[in-house]
Amino acid sequence: MRALVIGNESYSDQEEQQNPQLAPSEVELPMKYGDPFQWYFLAPWHAVTYRLAGNRGANTPGVENAIPVIDLIGTRWNFGHGWRYLRLGVGVAYIKDQVQSISVAGVMQTSDSLHFITEGNINVGGYSIGGGLVVGDGEQFPRFRDRWRLFVGVDVVRLSTGTPTETF
Repeated sequence: MRALVIGNESYSDQEEQQNPQLAPSEVELPMKYGDPFQWYFLAPWHAVTYRLAGNRGANTPGVENAIPVIDLIGTRWNFGHGWRYLRLGVGVAYIKDQVQSISVAGVMQTSDSLHFITEGNINVGGYSIGGGLVVGDGEQFPRFRDRWRLFVGVDVVRLSTGTPTETF
């Protein structure tokens, strides 16, 4: 049994006791676990990206393509303990796209291309879905609609340990 000793009194983390009755001059304050609405900064999660337009290929869904995404800022609504929360965030990701092109000889060629993406997402209980926009690279994506990506992912740390990963 572990115990915390302060002065002459000992407190054990193994023993639970009820609070004593309130004195006539005392008032009980209503307290909740955490605020229902909170801001957060730097929340990591993992996602697979999909292209929403164009015929330039897409990443194959799988663990090997699950990229880390960082929400730079967001807000969370806690409507219970544990997994019961809703999170809205905006941030950035660095992704690898598989780009398909047809050579002069008519042969389909695939190459990898790396891009920064700005993203926004909604997360419920550790599962996320969102959208992103490729930054720059106007030559590879001349049409604006070819820059959009769909993100589907999870907060791996939150789902495996139950511990939030956000920095406040």
